[in-house]
Amino acid sequence: MRRNLSQLSTASLPSNIQCPSPVPQHVNIQIPFGNGLIDDQLYSSGLFHGVLITEFLKTISTKSGDYFFAVLLDAEKNKSNEKFLGQNINLYFIVSMGKQEYYHKELVVTAGRKFLKIKGSDERFGDIDKLIEALQQHELQHFGRKIMKHPLRRFSWIFHCSTPENQRDLGDLTSVGYSDAIPYFKGPIIFRRMYNTYESATMLYNEIKILSKINHTNIIKFYGFSAFQDIAVLKEFCEGGSLHSMIHNDEDYSKNLPEFNRLRLLFQISEALIYLKSQAIIHRKIEPKTILLTVNLDVKISNFSFAGIHTVEMVKNRSVIGTGKFDRR
Repeated sequence: MRRNLSQLSTASLPSNIQCPSPVPQHVNIQIPFGNGLIDDQLYSSGLFHGVLITEFLKTISTKSGDYFFAVLLDAEKNKSNEKFLGQNINLYFIVSMGKQEYYHKELVVTAGRKFLKIKGSDERFGDIDKLIEALQQHELQHFGRKIMKHPLRRFSWIFHCSTPENQRDLGDLTSVGYSDAIPYFKGPIIFRRMYNTYESATMLYNEIKILSKINHTNIIKFYGFSAFQDIAVLKEFCEGGSLHSMIHNDEDYSKNLPEFNRLRLLFQISEALIYLKSQAIIHRKIEPKTILLTVNLDVKISNFSFAGIHTVEMVKNRSVIGTGKFDRR
């Protein structure tokens, strides 16, 4: 029988999850690697995609036969804006059946994190390849045919890194720091982490879905996704702040800004929006606060949490997001 991942159980994977408190906390899941244990094999296999919410699976693969490992946050059971972590975290082996349908096998980490077991079975596996062979046999017994065909490697922009200790807090779980996990890059990076609420999770994963598909000089650069400890999107840092802060925090500077610079800002904003239109992407929250600036006053459009691919349903919805009225001063 086919099962949809929205019907997942809530058996817990042994982890160290930050305890809920009256103030929303960010997601911090400690999954040890590099100790020669089963965790190290999972990570080095390239098949482990880290932490996901079920809604994001359709953006990873809809190709029948793709298979991979992931820790799933059982967010589908709680669509309110309440904390959804608790015990709702599970390690799964997932197989795509095409058309956004999947089947899965829940895995259990044994004491000492040295072995994996298929839930309901007593056999322990210290080797990932042998585990996959056993899962193939389970598949043949259950479906009577082979579905698993393509090992799905995780995206190159999924990293195992945590927010650096030496960082500058920008508020709203956003900080500036350095990451050694990103190859061929050295410099300051924005870490925007996720609250442990369903709403925060969907916004973060939506931003990743959009940013990972686009590339433009006047759009904030996407470096990757931290999917193993601090759940965060890693983006370009703009030292010039936002257009909003330039206008309101330094009125003398903004009022005396040469006409050429003003036209240049408008031109770059237009270039970014024209590019987004060519990609059928609607930003849905263009305002001074989401227009960032470099030290050279180059525009970088940011905050794609509410963005979406242009569809008839989106146009019919006509929902308003962001600031409805701007200060014309």
